[in-house]
Amino acid sequence: IHKASDSSQQVTLVDSLHSPEGLAVDWVHKNIYWTDSGNKSISVATGDGRKRKVLIATELSEPRAIAVDPHQGFMYWSDWGDQAKIEKAGMNGVDRQVLVSDHIEWPNGITLDLSNRRLYWVDSKLHLLSSVDLNGDNRKVLLSSHHHLGHPFALTVFEDRVYWTDLEDEAIYSANRLTGHDVAKVAEDLNNPLDLVVFHEQRQPKAPDTCNMGSLPNGGCEYLCLKAPQITDHSPKYTCACPDGMELGPDMRRCAVGMTTTRHHMTPKPPQTSRSSRITQPPVTQAATSTEATSLSSTSQMSTQTPLLDPVAPDSIQRETNANLSHRGSTVCAKPHYHYLLPLQQQEAKNQYFHQLPPLFWLPFSFISPSDHLSIHCVTSSCPPSLTYSQQIPPQ
Repeated sequence: IHKASDSSQQVTLVDSLHSPEGLAVDWVHKNIYWTDSGNKSISVATGDGRKRKVLIATELSEPRAIAVDPHQGFMYWSDWGDQAKIEKAGMNGVDRQVLVSDHIEWPNGITLDLSNRRLYWVDSKLHLLSSVDLNGDNRKVLLSSHHHLGHPFALTVFEDRVYWTDLEDEAIYSANRLTGHDVAKVAEDLNNPLDLVVFHEQRQPKAPDTCNMGSLPNGGCEYLCLKAPQITDHSPKYTCACPDGMELGPDMRRCAVGMTTTRHHMTPKPPQTSRSSRITQPPVTQAATSTEATSLSSTSQMSTQTPLLDPVAPDSIQRETNANLSHRGSTVCAKPHYHYLLPLQQQEAKNQYFHQLPPLFWLPFSFISPSDHLSIHCVTSSCPPSLTYSQQIPPQ
């Protein structure tokens, strides 16, 4: 992954990638996100490339385009593998959900209409331009056309128009974003147009950098500070993350080697469809596709991470490590869900259920609605096995 202010000043930010395909920039928190179809992963790095981590590395087949919503803390991506789908997850890797999994074959480019809370995508096998809301509902087919959607690849939205590139026609088209009507050719005689980006304050609206709003730089995190998904009014604004091979310590800010966590997965499978006659989509090796970039070129399984609420600064913030990054958190819950992380002494109303836990012990947990089931998972290597358990509590 490279950046450049002009063609003569290209700088390599991230190397040792396999097959990077999609690229998105978090223009608020200054991080970059990308998909890699070679090692089947989705990763994040700081804008200078010095700190990075793998966010998602399971149940990915052919991840391609990626887009981010820094306001609400979600990222979205397409996957054109055997179980083709469009998914979303928090920008810290948690709360993974499948948005589209039926009547989809080769989803290539995706783009977000943040103002109207919709996601658009093109399918190059079905020759479709479609949209869905950001919860996966209210799906619409805007355009079905072999002529205008021969092999659509990238797309974007601006004001009342949606724009896309077509590798077969080597052209750029546009249409009305609501109806799919009034199709027009914007540019032609191009050479393999792989991406399309609009730079405008409507496309990259301003928002507060939640990792640098208080007195603690980088949210008090030793390594990465990542925007957390805003699911409820009580959702944490950000979470800390550590390099690959390391885990967050008890203060949930500093990193340590050899930490272990309890992981649970609840993964409803997308509808199974027969694809015995599937044709292999041509790989794209000329360049990585970038989606919603601002200054850089180039349900489901719930991943896990422990959110923070009312962060408290550790006594000291250690210097960053040189290792690459990956953090696995400790709790998973089904929709709808509410995340909290509180010192035990703030849980007076529920102390009767946690009497065996030591005071002042930081503990992640999730309420799972509607059953009000409370899962408790130990987050330090010194926790005895008895501290990892589930307790049924009365409805609130």
